[in-house]
Amino acid sequence: MVKKKNKVKTEKIVKENPNSAVEKQFFWLVGIIIAVILGFVLIPILYHQIFEKFEYGGVKFEKIKEGQLTFYHGQFPVIYKGTFYAIYNVYLRHDPRKNEIPLNTNLSLSNKISISLNDGATSCEDAMLGQIELGKFFSAFPFVNKNITTGFYNASLAKEFNISPITCDNASKDHTVIVIQRSETPSIEMGEKDNCFVLNVGNCKYLETVERYVIGAMAQINGKSLN
Repeated sequence: MVKKKNKVKTEKIVKENPNSAVEKQFFWLVGIIIAVILGFVLIPILYHQIFEKFEYGGVKFEKIKEGQLTFYHGQFPVIYKGTFYAIYNVYLRHDPRKNEIPLNTNLSLSNKISISLNDGATSCEDAMLGQIELGKFFSAFPFVNKNITTGFYNASLAKEFNISPITCDNASKDHTVIVIQRSETPSIEMGEKDNCFVLNVGNCKYLETVERYVIGAMAQINGKSLN
């Protein structure tokens, strides 16, 4: 007769360190605090990188705030005769991605530029800002230099200031004419002659139309589309 051996189970008693639970809670608390701090630091940075920096028309833009004003800062390399000349900094008041003013022509620049004001364009509140933006943009190109003039399209108005009217007839291969005028709707069109461009500012969307012209010119130089 075979005797069965009784199996004896031994239980191992583990004594827990009373301080271990407290230590775990402490490390969890420290981890949460660090995560919260990193969140406060990283979330604004990531938001800025994802939503406030973008590329449009071959130009890199950054949305910035100066007091109550919002600008869209873009940097554009000016290259003249194959040589890097300077970085042009543009500060737009309107988001270029949302500026949908029709641009219905290819743009070009010559060493002489004339800006001709027509049909009440000077009465727009933002006309001065638009003029400054155009002047800054044209002056960025070394071949233009100081060959920028401003006049009037209307002959009678030009006569009052004892200057000659500027129309598309003045445009040539070496002379770019920009006609700015009020219209039913804003748009940028080719004028009656090559190298003449008409900026229809609609009901005083003067600055917005000028900014569309500027970003359109930069995009064209970069070989990019605005669509």
